[in-house]
Amino acid sequence: MYWRLTDNWLELTARFLTGVYGVRDVKDLMARELLAELDEAGIGLASATFEVVGLPPLRVTPDP
Repeated sequence: MYWRLTDNWLELTARFLTGVYGVRDVKDLMARELLAELDEAGIGLASATFEVVGLPPLRVTPDP
């Protein structure tokens, strides 16, 4: 497992070998076990979502 500190989070990367078939099942099992272990250790995960493209609300009123 590799980790990298970024400006606002810790990025984890796992490298593993598996057969040609069943990769999705292996990844699912790994993710479930990892989340369970983090939960057991009291380590929480957080995420944030930001609107990258958008305009603030625009109100047009007639000039008196």
